Amino acid sequence: ELARHHVDVEVCIGAADALVAAGMMRPDVVLVAAEPGDLTAAEVVQVLAKRTTIPVVVGIGDGQGDQAGAALSSGATACIARPYRLNELIPIMKSIRPDHIGMLEPPIECGSLRLDPATLEVHLYGRSIRLPLREYELLRFLMVHADRVLTPDQIYSTLWGQRSGRRSNTLVVHIRRLRARLGDNQENPHIIKTVRGV
Repeated sequence: ELARHHVDVEVCIGAADALVAAGMMRPDVVLVAAEPGDLTAAEVVQVLAKRTTIPVVVGIGDGQGDQAGAALSSGATACIARPYRLNELIPIMKSIRPDHIGMLEPPIECGSLRLDPATLEVHLYGRSIRLPLREYELLRFLMVHADRVLTPDQIYSTLWGQRSGRRSNTLVVHIRRLRARLGDNQENPHIIKTVRGV
């Protein structure tokens, strides 16, 4: 069910395995049962809070109110009733990481180019294109505004939060790299066009 909301899930059997996985994977959030087995939820929260900044949500069953208090005192971000209900879990996860969880923005298509904001995937003629995050963000901004001419100041302001397009060649470099990854002709481009002077 979580996968349908674009949430990748790694299931761990036992608290010790979860701590190892969390240390290696650095997930957006850890969801742990009040009694995960070899450690209590409060102990899991303490370890994660001491060594990471990963938020922890603790699942509380009937009669486990005291464990909820211990988990929250140890630094848990929230507690949620078990068995888990998606309509309760997703809002909590979104409040923790609103920029990552449950992204349901539809794919953007421009001709044969398709960009999926939910999965950060880009396809051209059905072929997957791997892009660094900054070039992905640039391509997304251009695709959203495909029917407009965008000035360097508009692009810098949106992607870099500043107006410095006139003196920097950063944008030119990113456009060149993006064209190369898309197989666009640098001298006579067809995917990303430049209007000189604008």
